[in-house]
Amino acid sequence: MTKTLKALFPTNPGDWHGMDGEWIWVDASRNGNFKILNIPLYAYGVSYLDEVALIEENEILKFDFVSKSSGNHTYRILLRRGIERVEFENRWPAFAIHGCEYESSKDTEDVFGINVPPEADVNAVYALLEDGQNDEIWYFDEGNFSQMAS
Repeated sequence: MTKTLKALFPTNPGDWHGMDGEWIWVDASRNGNFKILNIPLYAYGVSYLDEVALIEENEILKFDFVSKSSGNHTYRILLRRGIERVEFENRWPAFAIHGCEYESSKDTEDVFGINVPPEADVNAVYALLEDGQNDEIWYFDEGNFSQMAS
């Protein structure tokens, strides 16, 4: 039986979101590391299903390093002001064709974490991200590009 926990991953408080960390669900793996169970929305350098090492500080589990990449890529979409979520949802099927998945947050902004699996055509997905940005629907950035993907 595995144990699902939350761990704190650092973020840059100078970024648009203003946070200094993101809580991400992890699951203990057999080798003493932890597997990321959700798509990061704010943290850089990690992706869904990556195995990570954590350290404990003041009874809080904190990210230390990626011990094994899953090969997944992480991108983030931030809707432009005045744009409704339905605009993202209308464009989503083009991403889903490539096996992409997403998680979202509706805090002060609409943020979508996009997981691009290793077998996906990353260039085609990137073109979709650029289309949405060029059409002034969203801004996007790269949270993690895995060098392990083919």
